[in-house]
Formats: sequence, C-alpha cells, structure tokens
Amino acid sequence: MEMPFRSIDGSLLTRPAPPPIPFFPNYTRGIIDDLYFGNNAKPSDLLQKSEISILMFYAPWSLHSQEAKRPFIDVAAAFSFMPTVQFSAVNCFTKYGTCKRQFKLYSYPIIVGYVGNVQINYPGIPSTVGLFRFVKHIIDPADKISSMSELNKMFIQFEHLVVGYFPFKDNQPPPEYSTFIATAMKSAGFPELLESTRFIIIQNPILAAELSLDNLNRIKILTRSKFENSESKFNISSPFLLIKHTKSDDIIDWIKEKTSKYDPPIVEWLYLEMLESGGKSEILHSAISESNAAILFTTDYGSSNIAQSKSLQIIREAAKSYHSCNGSENTISSSKLDFERIEEAQNGCRRMALDPEQILPCCQHLIKGGICSKSNSSIDLNHEGEYCSAVLKVIPIEAAQKRCCFARRSPTKTKSLFHVSWKDQINCEWYRLMKRTENFPIIKSTPPSGTFDFSSIHGLGCSTNETIKFFAAGRKHNHHLLKKLNFDNQTKSINDKFVLISNDRESMHFLDDEISVNSISKFLLNFHERKLKPVKMNEKSVKKFMDKNVQSFAKLNALDFENLLETKRKHDSVVFFTGGLTHGPSASISYILHTVASYFSDFNDRIKFYLIDASANDLPFQYTFDRLPAIVFIPPLHSTIGGARYPHILPISVPNLLAFFLSRSQPELRWRIALSTCSSECIKRNRLELHRFLSLLDLSIRKLRTTRSHLIRSGHGHDASAQAAFVRTALHRRILQRTAAVHLDNVLQLLASNDRIENNLKSNETNQMIKQSLFIRWILYNHFGL
Repeated sequence: MEMPFRSIDGSLLTRPAPPPIPFFPNYTRGIIDDLYFGNNAKPSDLLQKSEISILMFYAPWSLHSQEAKRPFIDVAAAFSFMPTVQFSAVNCFTKYGTCKRQFKLYSYPIIVGYVGNVQINYPGIPSTVGLFRFVKHIIDPADKISSMSELNKMFIQFEHLVVGYFPFKDNQPPPEYSTFIATAMKSAGFPELLESTRFIIIQNPILAAELSLDNLNRIKILTRSKFENSESKFNISSPFLLIKHTKSDDIIDWIKEKTSKYDPPIVEWLYLEMLESGGKSEILHSAISESNAAILFTTDYGSSNIAQSKSLQIIREAAKSYHSCNGSENTISSSKLDFERIEEAQNGCRRMALDPEQILPCCQHLIKGGICSKSNSSIDLNHEGEYCSAVLKVIPIEAAQKRCCFARRSPTKTKSLFHVSWKDQINCEWYRLMKRTENFPIIKSTPPSGTFDFSSIHGLGCSTNETIKFFAAGRKHNHHLLKKLNFDNQTKSINDKFVLISNDRESMHFLDDEISVNSISKFLLNFHERKLKPVKMNEKSVKKFMDKNVQSFAKLNALDFENLLETKRKHDSVVFFTGGLTHGPSASISYILHTVASYFSDFNDRIKFYLIDASANDLPFQYTFDRLPAIVFIPPLHSTIGGARYPHILPISVPNLLAFFLSRSQPELRWRIALSTCSSECIKRNRLELHRFLSLLDLSIRKLRTTRSHLIRSGHGHDASAQAAFVRTALHRRILQRTAAVHLDNVLQLLASNDRIENNLKSNETNQMIKQSLFIRWILYNHFGL
C-alpha cells in the first residue's frame, strides 16, 4: 500500500517504481536467459546465440505469466541438451526496457519461436505438454519418406499429409525447399494443423512419380481414406504451384482451404481458453448451432496428444461407432499407438543410459558369431549372455547388425555408431515429462489387442434426425464457462466431465456416472429415446453456481437511467451499455466486467454497477454511442469530477478497467480498498515508512520553528513579514502532515493488533472498523493527503 499525497499545485505525488528483479529463480540460470530489464530481446540478438530461439514476453504482475513459468522452465530444461535451442524471457512491462517501447502488448504471456526470418507464435495457454510439442515441431517440422509403406504408416497418427518433392542436386536443395520448411514450422502456430497435419519431404523420384509429383507440381495434400474397403488408402489433392516468390503464408492458407473440405475430426477440439478473457465466444456458439453437441471437459492437453486420457479414448471410440454408417471405417487403435510410441520413448531412455563399454564386446561377440556373413544363421541370440543382453533389449538386431558390421574394420568407430540420436533424447525427455502428468496411462507389457465394444450405439447417428457432434475441451482454463454450464466447481474432483447440449440451447444433460463404455452407451441411447431429464439453462440455475463474490448488475431502463443522473447520491456509478442479449461483443466482455465488479463487492455503498440495453432504450444524446458495448463512469452528482467513458481504443481487460475506475473513484473508496487489502507484511512495511516520514517531518518542523523565531526577532520589514507568512504556512502544513501520519499509524496499528489475517477476523468486521475510522473521516473533511 503506497499512500498518495498531493503537492502544493494539486498534482499527485508518486514514488518511482523500483528497478525490476529477475522473474525466474536462480537455478534456471544457464537454462533460461531472463532479460528482466526488458532489453536485448530482438530476434537478431537472440539468434546470435543459437539457431532456434524460444522467447516468452511476460509481465511480473500477470497471473498467466506466473502460471506459465513452471511449464516454461520444465520445457527449457528438457531441451537443455540441445545447444542449438535457446530459451529466453523478457520483461515487456518495465519502463526501463526497449521491449515496452517497441511493443504494445495487451495480454501476457506471449511465446514466440524464431528461426532465421521465420516467426512462430505459440497458440493458446501454455502447458508443459503443449509447449513441449510446439518446440519439438519447430526443431523437427517435417519427415523424410522414401517408400509408400512409410507413407501409409504416417496415416496412423495424422489425417492429412502435406508432401513436397524436393530432389537435391550436389547436396543443394532447390530454392523452394526453404519456403516449404518455413511453412512446416509456421503450422505449429495453428492448432487445427498441428493436431491433424504432418509435412513430408520426398526425394525418391520413384515415389514422387507414384504421387504424380515433379519439378512443377511439387506440393500435394494426401488425406486418409475414411473406409477400409476404399480402392485407395488416401485421397490426393490438386497440386500447389510453388514458385520462388511464393510466401509460406500462402501455402498455409491453401492447406486450410483444402483440409476444411473434408470431414472434421471425429472428436473436434474446442480451444475455449480465450472465453475467460472475453474473446472467441463464437467457437462454442458454432459448435452447438448446427446439431446437438456432446462435450468432454478433460484435463488432457489436445485431441492428438500421445497417451491420451482414458476418457478421451472412450469418447473417440464411441464417436466412431456412433457415426459408422456405410461400411466399416478405417479406425486405428489409439491405445495400441500409445503403446508403440511409449515403448520407443522408453527404449530411447535406455539407449541414453547404455554403458558404451558394453557395446564393443557385444559387437565383437555378434561378429564372431557370424552376423556379418552372408548366412548368419549360426549365431545363437539366446546365448548372447553377458555381452549383449542389455544392448539388444533397446537396439533391434537388424540395427545392431548394420552398425557392427559397418564398423568391424574400424572398431574405434563402433561407439560413435551407437551414439544416441537427438530424436531419441527428445522422445526420452517427452516420456519423462508425460510421466509427471495425471493423464499418462499405465502401459502394460503387451499392447492391447481389443477395442471398445460400442455395438449398442453402432450407426445410431445415421438413423436419427438429432445427430450429435462430439467435442473435447480443456477443463483447467474454462472455470467461468463450467460454472455457467452448471458444473459445481467447488468440489475437489479433477475427473473429466461429459455434457450434452441440445441444439435448441435451452437444456443440457449431464453424465453423472464415471465415464466408461457402458455409461456413455446408455447415456446416448437414453438421449435419443428422450429418457434423460434436461437441466434448463436459466438465470436462477446459473446464479446458483456463480461465485458469491461476483457483484450482480442492476438493470436499468431509460427512466431509471435519467433518475440515476438527476438523483443526489453518495456512490460512484458504472453503467454498462450493451447491445442486447443477442449482441456478441457485449456478451464477450461481460465476464471481464463482472470480474472487476467482484473487486468492489465489499464496497457497494460507494460504487455500484448498472446494465442497460442501449438498443432498446431512448437515451440522452450524450449517452448515445455509435459503438457498443460502452462503459461509462458516473461520479456522485455533487462531485467536481465529471463522468468519463472508457476509451474504445483501449483493450477491455481487468487491469485496464481497475485503473480506469480507481483513478476516478471517491477518495474514501480508494483509502478503504487500500487499507482492507493490506496484508500483515504490508502493514509492517508501511508503518516503517510512516516512522521514517515522521522523523523527517519532526526535523522539518524544528527547522521551520527556528526559522520563524529568527524572522520574528529580525524585525517587521516587508520582506520579513512575507517570509514569516510563508514559513507559517509551511509550518502549518507540516503539522497537518504529521497529524495525518500519526492518525494513519494508529489505524495501521489497530489493524495489526487485531491480527485479522492470522485470527481469521471476519471481513465485514474489518471493513466496518475501517469505515468508521476517525482517521478516514478526519482526512476527508480536511482534504489533505488525497
């Protein structure tokens, strides 16, 4: 709590902000370059240290920046073995740095990847797994494929493959190759592409001929065929004309256009995180506008993540069976895919832990057994014993044969041939990170062979007019939406939740049981047979689950608004002018305004919030806006401060609104908020500052009294009289300042003696004590120190 004072001319005296301090802890030095002074964050400066730079723009006060700190540290530590990747973070809020002057950021954090001239923005809210996948994609944006079998295997994981034919001549790529790689990197900034699309490089002319690719038709999109009995395993798009001056953004737009023509994923991921900051409300609206929407709110991180949670796997299999209409679909067992990828990641960790001294004896043993001969049937792998037991567990015999035989003439090269690749290290680091998440499944020693039995709902979506679309959304960052959907978030359960929203948007159905094959099948059947009891979305049901601290807005009509302007009142007023219930921009920022109002909920006798539909009421000319929504601050009628409209060019955010309201609110409200939010440490720190201030005041008062005595003894000339009057005024001001400081110190001592935090003193008692404080009333009447 900093106590504001005004100078003689009435201007507000402020204390300079302290210099910035490091945002990341000391143990991250060497892993993260924390540019906490806000300088040296230009891409050119960062790329001098490494080939790839991952930069986080943060503000120390930002809660989202603080939440992103741990994922950023974890991912930076995971990639610390790669000297080509450098993680940096810059304080883009401090006035000392060039970052704030160069960029005008309205939300934090922002994470950006730089590779040469390519900039890739991280989408969504940072999570450990999501950020790891983002960085991994930048490092390895495309795969090289040389055969059709390898190409078909890629369809196990991805819906679309963007293939490019780029034959090298004299080890030099064609000019268009760099544009293709830049496009692949930039796709990491688009969740819809990162989830379902992979970029493939082809240099084999035979494979290129099979796909009708040549030097003119370099790029095509392959889309996985929907049915197993299809003649072709994939559909091929028309080629993209790639020339030297083609931009990567043009290719991204072309990919989006082509892939959007195909059916969306069987379970589409909804990125609703921005709903809490007032944006992207049209995502949920479009999801439930065309058909009934079944949404799984999960703690998983994405629709195509490795090792998906069990509930997401169940919903995927249920959706596949529900929409199976014309034949058997080409489905892949995601649990089997999980096993294969996790097993490979585990082997990568084992290869990293492999003792190099074991490799040479193993190779010698295998060569002696005849593994390098044309007929190597003489080798007995069951008796490799002490030599190769650990090596052959993590390295296939074919790979061991190739490497050992290649190095048999130069045994010193054997160790380098068995060197762990950077891909193995990345997979191992991914495995270690995933083990720390709550969604990582327990992988058994053998891959699962069976599939989920959803025969009871097979083809159900094809025989009804009330088709259901399946979605998944993150649960961790959608608290406000979950409350509005009647989820009771007061429980400590972090289990995934399943809700079905009817197309009429007037009712919902919740799955109360644990998500399983039987519960989902029964739930969907009962919905179509109209056996589910709907939960109506109305104001009372929503309000039941809303936070008690959220202050409700009083609704006004035109007559009420005129009375508000003309009636004498003691409180400040904030009026929210909306465009009606169906006005999207008004609805998208309402949560932000409610969040700000909750800060003032304990002071509703000094500030009140109102809502009025500007589209349905005739308002005075000065309150008729050409752009809605609008927010207007109206002080009490007797106040000398006039009303003010929130600037429409300023982004509507919680910090901006708080600053706008507090700078115009009544002095008593500002004092009460400052005192009521001051912690025990805050009280202690401010009392020390007050005691220093009192010492300076006592010294100043003694000097002024001495000066006054000298002036009195010197005579009664004109100059002496003027000087005496000035000293008398200054002395009176210092005495008032000391009286105010002593009163404030007594109030702080009273708050500290009550120990309201440790002893859990009720907030209304504290507020009442501050409200009735003689210091507050005295300082208001004397108009001093405000």
